[in-house]
Amino acid sequence: MNSPSIPDRYVRRVGRVIVLVASVVVAGAVGAATAHSADSVGVVDPTTGIWYLRDDTGATTSFYYGVPGDTPIVGDWDCDGVDTPGLYRRSDGFVYLRNSNTQGVADVRFFFGNPGDIPIAGDFDGDGCDTVSLYRPSEGQVYVIDRLGADGTGLGAATTSFLFGVPGDVPFSGDFDGDGVDSVALHRPSTGSVFVRHDHRTGPADSAFVFGAGSDLMFAGDWDGTATDTAGVFRPATATFYLRYMNTTGTADETFRYGTERMVPVAGSFGRLPGGDDAPGSFIDLPVVPREAWGAAPAIPSRMREHHMVRLTVHHAGDQTHVTGPERFRSWQRWHLDRGWGDLAYHYIIGVDGTVYEGRDTRYAGDTGTNYDPDGHFLVVVEGNFEVEYPTAEQLESLVRVLAWASTEFDIDPNTIAGHRDHASTACPGGHLYPYVASGDLEADVRALIADG
Repeated sequence: MNSPSIPDRYVRRVGRVIVLVASVVVAGAVGAATAHSADSVGVVDPTTGIWYLRDDTGATTSFYYGVPGDTPIVGDWDCDGVDTPGLYRRSDGFVYLRNSNTQGVADVRFFFGNPGDIPIAGDFDGDGCDTVSLYRPSEGQVYVIDRLGADGTGLGAATTSFLFGVPGDVPFSGDFDGDGVDSVALHRPSTGSVFVRHDHRTGPADSAFVFGAGSDLMFAGDWDGTATDTAGVFRPATATFYLRYMNTTGTADETFRYGTERMVPVAGSFGRLPGGDDAPGSFIDLPVVPREAWGAAPAIPSRMREHHMVRLTVHHAGDQTHVTGPERFRSWQRWHLDRGWGDLAYHYIIGVDGTVYEGRDTRYAGDTGTNYDPDGHFLVVVEGNFEVEYPTAEQLESLVRVLAWASTEFDIDPNTIAGHRDHASTACPGGHLYPYVASGDLEADVRALIADG
């Protein structure tokens, strides 16, 4: 890169990080599960039967399993600690389970339930082995089955059954209380509500919360490696995953696009994958400190306007103070609210150490005291005054990641990346950051990260 006002050690660091991410993620023994590792996600195209899986290091694999119309499930069918594919084929009423994440024929097959039953995979007795239970929407009844069906025959009688939910609810399973035993939760699309049971008995939900939209596809996994499963959703309209680390109402802790709108999500501990073709769409992981964690005051939506984002705009804070981080961000927000704005002006903040903080809800246009209209702009502010100081290497790395995420999340062309000064009479984002923007080097790094996924 040739940005003259940015020290070479900073600029080269950004480029190397992009390369190293691609090389490090394939490390590890193929097929070996990692103790206490976080779960990861995959997608399945039900129109073609192709599966795309990622492990917790980011390594990938893809293979064909099943035929168009099959319902995908995953579980640890052979008790080896690795989740592998399963299918429910409504056309013949059979479940087909495979014990490796590769293309091939089923290792186990058995007849499953009644027409209209929904398969639920999980370890419902804590023995370390997953089985296939079922939810019968016509009865609002869960049938827990603690064994796999004999090959080529049926499941047999349920171990236990209980009433749960109302017509229209969609079941999923997970270990929601960290006791080593999976239980059943229900997603109610009409309200976006989630109802969780911690045991296998009839009764009211042990917990309830709202997460995602009614049209989202819901599932669960241990996203943060704490041995407790929490909710995740896949939004087909934008092929976007939203993962939350607590089973409570709130915003996603991880957001990324992966796959296409016709795909369906799967999640599990897939062991170490060999690498290979990845799903269409970008997988840009963006760790973010949520608003509540840095002490943001409530926004005032009546002062804001919704918008459709079409461009990416970089700011710097433009002030110098010994106070950094959340305390500084709270002072910005107080000042912006005192100006009559509805919230902090920016959608995301990048701290001095590269930590990314959630700002204004991206549904709403930002605000500005300068002579341009921020409607349609994704606004990211980098902490610091880059007229007199340089951005840190960590800030530049995070700036690339934030813009790559926003580009894929909101379908914004990276060629729209610009500085605040490109739209208004201002020095922002400062003479020591703007050359990285104006030269096209920032756009090139963003495109490279998107291509690497």
